[in-house]
Amino acid sequence: MNERDFAIFIARVHLRECAARRHHPANRQFYWSLFAFAQASRRRAAAAREPVQGGLFG
Repeated sequence: MNERDFAIFIARVHLRECAARRHHPANRQFYWSLFAFAQASRRRAAAAREPVQGGLFG
């Protein structure tokens, strides 16, 4: 699993936790923190670049 795939996986985990915790009053603030973490992971995935034709030089 490369860096981009891992960041997308982490974002999905955070979003799943957001959905599970959203409606409980005790987790209202933590919901927004998880949502911000998911956004940051998606940005990190978008910024990750893989080497072009990296398999040729391995």
